[in-house]
Amino acid sequence: ANTTTNRKNRKQSIRIMKIFYFFVFLFFFVNCKSQAFITQKEFSKKTKNGIVVIEFYAEFNDENKFQELDKLKDCKTYRVDIQKCTDIKKEYKIKSIPTVLIFDNGKETKRYIANIMLQLEATKKEIQGEIDKINLKKFQ
Repeated sequence: ANTTTNRKNRKQSIRIMKIFYFFVFLFFFVNCKSQAFITQKEFSKKTKNGIVVIEFYAEFNDENKFQELDKLKDCKTYRVDIQKCTDIKKEYKIKSIPTVLIFDNGKETKRYIANIMLQLEATKKEIQGEIDKINLKKFQ
């Protein structure tokens, strides 16, 4: 009887561990969506069609990056590392980071810049509102 109880307990423990690992995997899969970086070569191609939101970013200011970039809807989102893409940084006159630009079919339509503390003051709601405005104009 003792061996049967041990087997049942063992099977139950294994089942619980499988469920636990499933939820851990699911959590990381859903929450760890990596943000695509684009290079100088890809920039024009990636911003040419549709609504595209670009965050100009630098690794040394990682704690102030726009955390919700990948949660924006109805647009493509990318990051540009200004330390690797100096030509784009110059072309778009990026003076502080993070800086978020919204493009509509290749044209810059809105710019959000960081404050003196290198923090973006624009919220996800504000940026999403601008994206929604661009989309609504297409139906008017």
